Amino acid sequence: GSPLPVGVTIGTASAIGTIKGDNVPPVLSTATVNGKTLTLTFDKDLAALDAAAAMELRLAFIVQGGYHKGTSPVRDQSPVLVEVSGRTVTLTLSAGAVPGGAVTVSYDAAVEDRLRDTDGNEVATFADQAVTNNTPGTVRPLPTAVEVAGSTLTLSFDRALDATSRPAGSRFRVWRHAPGWYDPTSVIRGTGTAAVSGKQVTVTLASLVSESGSAWVFYERGADTSPLRAASAGPTVADIRTLRATVLDRTAPAMVSANVAGARLTLYYGETLDTGSVPASGDFAVTVAGTTRTVNGVAVSETAVTLTLASAANAGETVRVSYTAGTNPIRDLAGNGAAKLTNEAVTNLGASDPGAPGLATTGPAVVDQRVLTLTWDQPLDPAAVPGKEAFTLSDEYRSVAGVAVRGRQVELALNHSVFPCSGSFTVSYVKPSANALRNLWGTEGDGFAGQAVTNVWAERCGYRFRAASASGEELRLRFDRALDRSGEADADAFTVSSGTGEVEVEGVGFAADGTGVVLKLSRALADGERVTVRYRQPGGRSGLWDADGNQVAEFSGEAVAGEPPGEAPAGAEPRVTGVAVVSDAGVEATYGPGDVIRVRLTFSEAVEVDTSGGRPRLAIDMDPAAWGRKWAVYDGASGTAAAALTFAHEVVEPNYSTQGIAVLANTLELDGGTI
Repeated sequence: GSPLPVGVTIGTASAIGTIKGDNVPPVLSTATVNGKTLTLTFDKDLAALDAAAAMELRLAFIVQGGYHKGTSPVRDQSPVLVEVSGRTVTLTLSAGAVPGGAVTVSYDAAVEDRLRDTDGNEVATFADQAVTNNTPGTVRPLPTAVEVAGSTLTLSFDRALDATSRPAGSRFRVWRHAPGWYDPTSVIRGTGTAAVSGKQVTVTLASLVSESGSAWVFYERGADTSPLRAASAGPTVADIRTLRATVLDRTAPAMVSANVAGARLTLYYGETLDTGSVPASGDFAVTVAGTTRTVNGVAVSETAVTLTLASAANAGETVRVSYTAGTNPIRDLAGNGAAKLTNEAVTNLGASDPGAPGLATTGPAVVDQRVLTLTWDQPLDPAAVPGKEAFTLSDEYRSVAGVAVRGRQVELALNHSVFPCSGSFTVSYVKPSANALRNLWGTEGDGFAGQAVTNVWAERCGYRFRAASASGEELRLRFDRALDRSGEADADAFTVSSGTGEVEVEGVGFAADGTGVVLKLSRALADGERVTVRYRQPGGRSGLWDADGNQVAEFSGEAVAGEPPGEAPAGAEPRVTGVAVVSDAGVEATYGPGDVIRVRLTFSEAVEVDTSGGRPRLAIDMDPAAWGRKWAVYDGASGTAAAALTFAHEVVEPNYSTQGIAVLANTLELDGGTI
C-alpha cells in the first residue's frame, strides 16, 4: 500500500518472485457491548473461520460483567458463539451486559485455531480489556456479592444506596439446598426491616442457614413503598432471582469426645481443624483424681488435639480437662476459634493396651449418601490416617475420595452419593505400610475384606411401576404415583427388546400428568409386536424418583404394541426382580476356605426381614460331581427395611467346584423367619 521509492525498478514475477504481505499482527481498535452482543474491531481484516475453529475459539475468550436475568453476575463467561467478518469479531453471550455495568474481555492465543489476519499474523493475547457498554436502559445498582452467616444476610452493590429507603425484610428470602441426594430444601425469609448503609444491605433471617450445602438469594420489590434504590432517591434495584450466596462458617469448632490412654489425652472435634493452630500447654488445665496434672506437649491433627501429660492416668481415676484460648487458639479452617472447655469429663481408658483394634460388632459399616462410616471397637489415633487407596469398594461406580479419623469412627468421603436403590456393596481395607489405623497406644489394626455396608436410606427405595403400553415409536410406562419431574430421566437406563432384537431408546420424557415416562424408540413397533422393557439404576446418577422423595427401584415389564396396558395388581406381594453374586473372588477368580460367597436378591419393593424365628436362605450349587448344593443364609439385620437382601455362604473344606456357582431358582426359603 505504500508508494515505492524513486528509482526502484519492478521486474517480472518470474524474475523477482511473488510480492508478500506484511508481518505485523492485528491490533484491537475498539471493544463495545450491547446486551448479549460484544463486538471487537481490529485494525485489519482477519482470516475467516470454519465452524469447527469457531467452536474451539469460544474457549479463548473470557468475559466479565455479564448478568443472568439482569441481576445475577456471571463470572468467567465464555461466549456461546464466535463470528469473524472482515475486521470484526462478534461474541454472543448467554448472560448479557446491563445498562451502566462494567465489562471486560480477555483473549488467550494458546488455542490451536487462533485469530489471524489474512497474511497469517496472529492476534496477541490480551487481558481484562475494558469494553464500552452501549446497552440501553436505566442504570440501576447491581449486586456484586452476597454472603450469609448464620441468620444474617448481607448484599453488596456496585454503588451507594439510599439509606432512607429500606424495604421490609420479608422482601428477601434465602433458598437453601442441602448436600447429597436427600433434598430437605428450605426457604428462609427475612424479618423486620432491611438495614442500608453505603453499598451494603443487611437482613436478619427468620432462622439460621446451615453451613453445609448451597444457598441462593431472592429479592422481590413488589409494592413496597421503600424499595432498594440508588442514593438520593435514584433508580430502584431490579428484582433479584437465584443469586448464589457464599455461606460463611461462623461456628466455633466443638469437642465431640475426649479420651485418655495412659499419658495421652485426645480431644476429638466435629470439624476439620487448622493443624497450624497449636495452643500453648498452659492453655489447658488437666486434673487426675482431683489433682492437677501438668501438660507437657500439644499436637493438632485435622480432627483432634492431643495432649501429652507429665505422667499416666491410672485406670479408674477421674480425669477432667479445661481449655482457655491463648495467643494461638485452636481454630477451624475458616478461622473460628474453638469453644472454651470447663472441667469437661474425659473417658479414662486406662494405661494398658487392650490389643489391636477391630471393627465393632454392631453397625460396623454404614453409608449415608456420600459418607461411609466405619465404627471400631476402640478409639483410634487421629494422627494415623491411611491414604484413600487403602480402602476399596465393591461398587464399580464409587470410590473413596477422602479419609478422616474421629474417635472410634473412620469417615470415608465418597466420590458419588449412594442412593436408596443403589444396592448392597462391601468395603475392604488393606493395611498400608505407613499411617495404618492404630489405637491410642500405637497398636495397629488388621485389614479386612468384604465388609457389608448398611445403607441408612434403603427404605426409601420403592417399586412404583404398574404398566406399559406401546404404539408406533412410543413406549409409555405408568407408575402408581406421581414422579419427581425435576429428576433425571436417562435413556441409557432403559433397555427395550423384542423378538427381533434390541430396540434403541433415543429419548426419555415425563408424561404430562406426572405419573408416567415416555420412551422415544428408534423405530415404530408393528401392531401386535411384544416388547420387554427393563429399567436399571444409571451408574453413579440419581435416576427416577417419586414426588414423595422415594427412589424408583429397578423393574421390568412387557407391552404389546396397539393393545391396552396390562396392570400389575395394586398391593401385590413383593417379588424378586434381580439376582446377582456380589462378592469378589479376587484376581484369581477363586474362593478359598474362609472366603464368603454373597448373593444379592433385589425385590420389587422394600421388604423387612424378621429373624427372630430363623433366617431366610436360598440354595447355591457348586459342581454336583464334587460338592453340590449348599445354603446361603440371610446375613442382614432383623427389622431393617430394604429393597435388596444379601445371603452369604462361607467356603469350608471340602467345598470344591471348577464349574463356578449357580444360584438355584425357586429355592428361597423362610426357614422360620419372615420377609
